Amino acid sequence: MVNVFSNKIKRDNIAAGDHIYSYRLLKSYAHHGIYIGNNKVIHFTGGNNNNEADGLVHGMFSSTGSSTGPAKNIFQSSSKPEEPKDCEECFKYHEGKPVEGVILSCLDCFLAGGSLYLFAYSVSKKFFYAKIRGGTCTLAPSDPLDQVIHRAQYLLDHGFGDYNLLKHNCEDFALYCKTGLAPKSPESPAISGQAICFGASKMSSQGSSHAVNLISSINLYFDLRYNNDLGVRGDLVKMPVEEFVIKYAQGGGRTSEKDQESKIPSDQAFEVKKKVTNPGA
Repeated sequence: MVNVFSNKIKRDNIAAGDHIYSYRLLKSYAHHGIYIGNNKVIHFTGGNNNNEADGLVHGMFSSTGSSTGPAKNIFQSSSKPEEPKDCEECFKYHEGKPVEGVILSCLDCFLAGGSLYLFAYSVSKKFFYAKIRGGTCTLAPSDPLDQVIHRAQYLLDHGFGDYNLLKHNCEDFALYCKTGLAPKSPESPAISGQAICFGASKMSSQGSSHAVNLISSINLYFDLRYNNDLGVRGDLVKMPVEEFVIKYAQGGGRTSEKDQESKIPSDQAFEVKKKVTNPGA
């Protein structure tokens, strides 16, 4: 049961369409995915993309702009699964293809030895503020689980675009699958709670050496997290997965609007659901 203190959950309590995650590297980072049932998870990985760690390492570990060395390698490996040589189930899924982009894995390989956590949707403002760490919950509601699974499976077949650790990562993938909310443009700020948390930490840490400034910095940190949450922001739109693939996965927004309209089936848009049941609300 998800609560203020922990999002940890037992395997028997997850359902197809749930947004799950597991921590990596001593809980320095979480890897997210969509559970689709039958011990299978669809998730988005950076694979061997050398750009995935650049943004975070640039801001967190370097004052000179350099993103080389062991720090970069650590964060590159955080969402890059090993080739499924020892897992017959996953090896069958991939059939020797590169393990990168949107992939299908068994639950054990997804967890990589870590614990299982459930991302909470439709939480209250008090619940959100009580969760110190980003990337665990959102005020935004989840769509019905069949729509969530449809998006995840469609993106498994058509891709989610290029991996970027700060603006287009595994959490962004899971959030989109659950809500259908997407940025109006590629230049929009990050959606991932982990990326927002990192940005808020950097901004709030400036000038926090004195007690008064420290309190102000803490308040600023939580306010920045809240104001940039998926369920609060006003710069996101409900986007059918077919349109999302054309705009972000196949052309990065470069496809003309006329071409986009001609390729999007009119019956693909789902109805927006306002209410979902969530134990953390």
